[in-house]
Amino acid sequence: MKKVTKKMVADFLTATKGETNWTVISFNKNTGVREFGYGGYNFMQAFAVMTQELHKGLDVILTDKAGWDYHNDFEFKNHRRITYNEMKPYEIVVGEYSFEIRHFN
Repeated sequence: MKKVTKKMVADFLTATKGETNWTVISFNKNTGVREFGYGGYNFMQAFAVMTQELHKGLDVILTDKAGWDYHNDFEFKNHRRITYNEMKPYEIVVGEYSFEIRHFN
């Protein structure tokens, strides 16, 4: 297991431009349909929720305010839960050496 350093946290905050709205959305692995959504201002709480949902065997997407807004608009307009593939463009990927934020609309 790799230790999280202050530099890694600083790099993450820089890459995410100080984002303070975090959303974790989990999806059924078989159907791809949303099962759960968490939104908050505390990244560590979002991380805990993300870990909890992964341990349940669900697919998980971490996103920011733009992703949360997209999720809400989509479900309101389409009268159904969003799927993993529909939410994928708003995923924030946290890697060991890079932090990628996708917003492909």
